[in-house]
Amino acid sequence: MKKSLKNNINHLMQQHNIKIADLSGKTGVPASTIKRIKVDDSANPTMTSLIPIADFFNITINELVGVDPLPSNTLTKAASNQRGIPLLSWNDVSDWPNEYPDEATKHLLIDIPLNLNSFALMIDREIEVFAKGSIIVINCGDTPKNDDYVIVVNKTVKQATLFQYILHDGAEYLKSMLKGIPLKKLNAKIDKLVGKVIQIRMDL
Repeated sequence: MKKSLKNNINHLMQQHNIKIADLSGKTGVPASTIKRIKVDDSANPTMTSLIPIADFFNITINELVGVDPLPSNTLTKAASNQRGIPLLSWNDVSDWPNEYPDEATKHLLIDIPLNLNSFALMIDREIEVFAKGSIIVINCGDTPKNDDYVIVVNKTVKQATLFQYILHDGAEYLKSMLKGIPLKKLNAKIDKLVGKVIQIRMDL
C-alpha cells in the first residue's frame, strides 16, 4: 500500500526522534505547517515547504509525498553534516527565494556553513577564474570583502550577474567579468547585492 505524505513525515520524524519545533528550526518551515501535515491527510503544502523537508531527510520530493517508496534507511542533513541547496538557473535568481524552483531542480549537498536561502549557479561561459560548467556556491546575505566575487541582481531588468566586488575609499564598485567594461559604482537603488561566492566546484 502506497504511503501518504502524512504517513511518511510521521515515520521520518519518529525514526530520527525529531520534534515539530526541531524540524521547523532546521528547515525554516513553520511549525504550524508541519503539524498540519502530520495530522491531516488532505494537507496540500506548497513546494516552499516540501523542498526543505525533503532536503533535510536526504530524500526526493516524490519519496516524501509517497509517489515513490521511502529508502529503507535515511540519514538527515544534521547527521551527515550536510544540507541541500538548489542549483538555480540565472533567470531564477531575481525571484529567489520568493519563488521556489520546481521539484525537478537539482540540489547540491554542501558541508560548509551557509546562511538561509543560499543557492548555487552554473557558469555558462568561460570567464577569468571561472571555467565554463563550473558550479559556484552563493552565500546569501554574506557581507563581501574587497575582491570577493558576488551575485548582483539589476532590479530594473531583473537580471542576475556575476561581478568582482571592489571597495575603495569607502565606496563600493562592481567589476565586470567581461573585458573592456569599465568599473561601475554599486547603486543601491538599482543593484541588489544577493550574496558572495564562497565555493567553486566542478561537479554536483
